[in-house]
Amino acid sequence: MITDVSISRTGWMECDGAAGNYIKVSAFTDSTLIFGAKFLRQDDGTEARGGITGCIIQEAYAGSRENKKLTTEAMMSEDSKRFDHPKTTKVAEHSTKITLNSSNSELIFLFNWAKDLALNYVMTDTPNTIPCYEAALPGRGSFCLRDWEHMALGAHFLGLDLENITMMKEFAKTATPEFDYVPAWHIDYFGKIWERAHQVPSIFDAIWTSYQQYLWTGNEEWIEDPTLYNYYTNAVTHYLTSHDNAIPNNGIADVPGENGWENTCTYNETSEDSFKEAADGIGMQYQGFRSYAEILKARGDIDGYNKWMTKANNILHLFRTDFWEGSTYYRGRRSLTDYSAGYGKENSFLMLTTLITEPGHKSEDYLDFIWNNCSNDNIEAKSYLPDAFFPYGQKERGWHYMKELYYADPERRKYPELPYTFVSHTIRWLIGVNANAPNNKVSTLPQLPDEVSWVEVDIIPVGSKMIQVIQEENSKTTLSNRSNSSINWEIRFYGNYPFINLNGVDHSTSVSTINGLTISSIETTVEGNQTSVALLP
Repeated sequence: MITDVSISRTGWMECDGAAGNYIKVSAFTDSTLIFGAKFLRQDDGTEARGGITGCIIQEAYAGSRENKKLTTEAMMSEDSKRFDHPKTTKVAEHSTKITLNSSNSELIFLFNWAKDLALNYVMTDTPNTIPCYEAALPGRGSFCLRDWEHMALGAHFLGLDLENITMMKEFAKTATPEFDYVPAWHIDYFGKIWERAHQVPSIFDAIWTSYQQYLWTGNEEWIEDPTLYNYYTNAVTHYLTSHDNAIPNNGIADVPGENGWENTCTYNETSEDSFKEAADGIGMQYQGFRSYAEILKARGDIDGYNKWMTKANNILHLFRTDFWEGSTYYRGRRSLTDYSAGYGKENSFLMLTTLITEPGHKSEDYLDFIWNNCSNDNIEAKSYLPDAFFPYGQKERGWHYMKELYYADPERRKYPELPYTFVSHTIRWLIGVNANAPNNKVSTLPQLPDEVSWVEVDIIPVGSKMIQVIQEENSKTTLSNRSNSSINWEIRFYGNYPFINLNGVDHSTSVSTINGLTISSIETTVEGNQTSVALLP
């Protein structure tokens, strides 16, 4: 209950401590409806918890996007114009032509649910907002760094590339020396800092996510923009120097080890382990360093690439040496001699997602351990699980937790992270599409579960091109190039096969391993507006 506050009729709700200015909205007489949560924000946006009235009222509108927009517009005031941020030049309905068809009606239903709900959270076509979508608990009127990182790939598939790069730039601008290069945690729709917090994995996850966006979009702004490039560079240098003190000078970002979600080395926000270094933070740092190395390579700095790839491999070696207990992996430590194993949600399963566990029986055993312990995780944690199981070919487990996003917690089903990640899991893992748009290349590696005989996804964006992919029984892949110019295609299937038939002709395969699993592959070029069909013998 809010006490000792003043009420006014301006278009904003802000609180600067007990003497803050809260907003009364006409048409709502019960203030607890509007102020049912705790919202705090400083004048300069730092150390913040806050939101705008219109976005809080969204909870009362039962998810109606039109009502949300009308409410937000109605609550706008001249005050909103004080923010010096880019505005959209035109209002455009954010829709996508991406479609899915399948032998499995449940998959069709779930994909359409995810697509429609995800697009409901786009705020770009609301006047005076920056291009963005909600990436936080519904009703907060903001986007959270960690949530955006997890949702960005799904957003790309839904045509939200402008939103993605705008949101990352907003975070990057807030990672200043004053805050030891830690970016804001939440930013509202108008580009104002909403909250500050520090979770080590998110710092490096932002680099990994940004590099993946570069690979999918081919947009060189992801690697050349000064604000973004400065963020990446500061994160792997100045930030690390400022956050390598609790277990000093070992090259791993850490925290003092106090419990709580606001300054932690792990994405597990309920952890009471007092970790100073956690496995998910180390895994994200590994992927962040690898991504930074690749960014330098793409910018033409080969010496820098070699330097940072070596640093990444040193992290990998450290983890596989220091964090292996003999029969399982430790998930965090409080000192060089004080470790903990057991199950810890994100600081357990994100080891697999970030690929820092050793391929083979060690990873397979740990995946079994995760499967046996993750069923009671909160829904946000479960949204990461497909990204842990699918990379290791565990398609049934991955599919199970894709479905859990809809069924496991109906009360939280509208959490934006769930529909966005369902979209990305479907395309990235079920039909197995990956991209290297700067090199005009796409690859496929199907992982259809037993319940799904075939899936067709059309209008998948890869750089400036669109493709259609049909997967059948994990043994036949059809790719249609919807664009006018050619695209290179690497066709991959799990297993050791001497030949793959392409358009009626057998081609000798290259056999390799991914995460300890054997794959067979061939490469081809699909001309503009043409279709190619590959199948196993």
